[in-house]
Amino acid sequence: MGKGSGYDEYALSKVDEVYRLLQSGPDGLTAEKAADRPQQYGPNRLPSAKRRSLTSRTILQIRNAFNLLLLFASGLSFFSGFAYSDPGSIQMGAAILAVVIINVAFSIFQEYRAEQAVQTITKMIPTKAKVFRNTIEVEVEVTDVVPGDVVVLDEGDRVPADLRLVSAFEVSVDNSILTGESEALRRFVDMTPGMTLDSSVEYQNLLFAGTRMVSGVARGVVLTTGKETQFGRIVALSSQIEDPFSPLQRDIDRTAKLNLVLSVAVGALFFLVTKTFVNLTVIESILFAIGVMISLIPEGFQLTVSLSLAITALGMAKRNVVVKRLSAIETIGSMTVLCVDKTGTITSGEMMVEKLWATGKVFEVTGDGYSPEGFVTVEGRKINTDERLHLVSLFEVSAFCTNAKLVAPTDRIGRWAVLGDPMDGAFLVFAGKGDFNSVAALAESPRTGLLPFDSARRMMTVIHSASSGAWKAYTKGSCYDVLARCTSIFYGGKTEPLTKTTRDEVTRQIADFATEGYRVLALASTELSPDVEAKSEFIETEMTFLGLAALRDPPRPKTQAAVQQAKRAGVRVIMITGDHELTPRPWLGRSVYYLTRSMSR
Repeated sequence: MGKGSGYDEYALSKVDEVYRLLQSGPDGLTAEKAADRPQQYGPNRLPSAKRRSLTSRTILQIRNAFNLLLLFASGLSFFSGFAYSDPGSIQMGAAILAVVIINVAFSIFQEYRAEQAVQTITKMIPTKAKVFRNTIEVEVEVTDVVPGDVVVLDEGDRVPADLRLVSAFEVSVDNSILTGESEALRRFVDMTPGMTLDSSVEYQNLLFAGTRMVSGVARGVVLTTGKETQFGRIVALSSQIEDPFSPLQRDIDRTAKLNLVLSVAVGALFFLVTKTFVNLTVIESILFAIGVMISLIPEGFQLTVSLSLAITALGMAKRNVVVKRLSAIETIGSMTVLCVDKTGTITSGEMMVEKLWATGKVFEVTGDGYSPEGFVTVEGRKINTDERLHLVSLFEVSAFCTNAKLVAPTDRIGRWAVLGDPMDGAFLVFAGKGDFNSVAALAESPRTGLLPFDSARRMMTVIHSASSGAWKAYTKGSCYDVLARCTSIFYGGKTEPLTKTTRDEVTRQIADFATEGYRVLALASTELSPDVEAKSEFIETEMTFLGLAALRDPPRPKTQAAVQQAKRAGVRVIMITGDHELTPRPWLGRSVYYLTRSMSR
C-alpha cells in the first residue's frame, strides 16, 4: 500500500468494521453518545495559536537591541539632566523615550492587524453540517460534529472533518487546500487493490476537513475532528513556527551592539581624559562622559527606519498585501530569487472557456476567470447577430448541461466564484458571455432528466422539455466519445450528415486545440420523443455534433508584466508546476525558469 498513516486501518477495512471501530452505525449516533463525545475528543474546532499578552508583546519589542540602546541613552540623559538640573537633558531623555514608545506601539499594532487577517483561515471550515442523529438527518453546528457521526455531503459542500466514505455516487473532491492542486479527484467507497500511496491525502475513500465536494453525493463516518484532522495538524504546526530574524533585524542588532560598545569605550576614554588632564571632579567627569555617550547614539535612526517601513506597509496594504512584521518589508526588497506556484498564483485557479470551434470557424472568448464580463469574438471582432444564431445551441448546452452555480462577489469573497465543478462553472460563465439568459431559458425549458458523468461513458447529458411538448437532450464530454455517438453535425447554419471528411476536420481541430495546451470537450444535442426511456443507450445515440470548447486555467491579467518587472529588478523567477514546461511558455516567455513535478522526482 505504500506509505502509511493513522488512517490505514479505517481506509483498508470494510464499512461494517469501520462502524464497529468507531462504535457507530449506518444511522449515525444517538443524541446521548453525540453529547458525551466532545468531552473525550474535544470540539471540532481548529487549533489557534497561543496569543501573547500585551505585556509579553511589549517586552518582546523592547528586547530589540536598538530599543535597549535607546533606553540606555534615555536613562543616561535623565541622569545627566537631574544631576545638573538641566531641563534640556531631561527633554532629550523624554524625546528618546517617546521614540521607543512610538516604535513599540506601532510594531504591536501592525502585528495585531496582520494576525486578524490571518484568522480568516478558519473560514475554510463550514459552520453547519448535516449528520444523522437518532436515525434522523439534522443540521448541527460544525463544532458539534464528533467521531462516529455519519455526515451527509452534497455537491459544493465543505467537508467538516476527516471521514471515511460509506456511500458515494460520482464523487469528486477539490483537495487544493491541502495539496495546492486544483484538479478535482475521484473518490470511492473502496480502495483500488495494490494502489501505492505517497501521502495520506491520496486515499481514495477518505475525505479531509476543509476540502470541497466538486460533484456527486456521499455519506461518510467521521474519523477525527478539530486539531487531529490533517488540516488541523497543518494549522497547529504553522502556529508553532518561530519567526526568524530578518536581514534588516540582524543588521540593526549588530549595529546597536557595536554602537553600544563604542559609546561606552569612548565615554570611558573621555572620563579618563577629563579626570587626568582637565582636573574635573569624579561627578563632573562622569556627567561629561555621559554627554559624549549620548551624542554618539543616533536617537533618530530607529524612528526613521520604523517610519520608512510603516509607509511601505501602508502602500502594500492598499494592494491587499498583509505584512505581519515591518522588518519583513526589507527582506522582500533584498529578494534575488522568486519561486511561485503556477495553479492559483500565476494562474487564476479558475477554468475558462477560451476558444470554440463551430460551423467550421474558431471563435475566441474574452474575460478572466468566473467573472461574467466578456464576449465571444471571431477574427478579432465581436460576433454579429447572424454568427450568434449559429452558436445558440452551444450556449444552450453550456447553460443546461451543468450542476454548478455562480456566486457573486461578497464582502467575504471579493470576486466571482463557482459552487460545484469548476468545469461546469466555466461553461455557465461562457453562456453568460454569449448574452444567453439562463434563468429565462430554464423557466421555458425545465430539466426533466439527468444522466450524470461517469468514467465509463465520459460524458454528461441533461434532458429538457419545451412548451411544445418536445424533449431535447444536451450532452458534453470527451471529444472522441461524443463524436463517435454523433451521426449529424450543425455546420454552416444547418444540420447535415456527419461525413468522413467533416469528421476528419473535427479530429484535426481537436488535435490543434490539444497542442495549444487546452482541455477540449465536445458538445452535442438530440431531439427526443417524450416516451423515450431515460437511459444512456437510448438517449446518447445518433446525436447532432455542435462544436468543441477549449478550456484553460488562464494566467492572471498582470502576470507577464509582473514577471518582466521582477526580471528588470534582478530577480530570478522560478515557476513550480506539475504541467509540461511548454504549457505556460506562451504566457511568460523564456525568461522564466521551470521546476516541473517530473523534474523534481
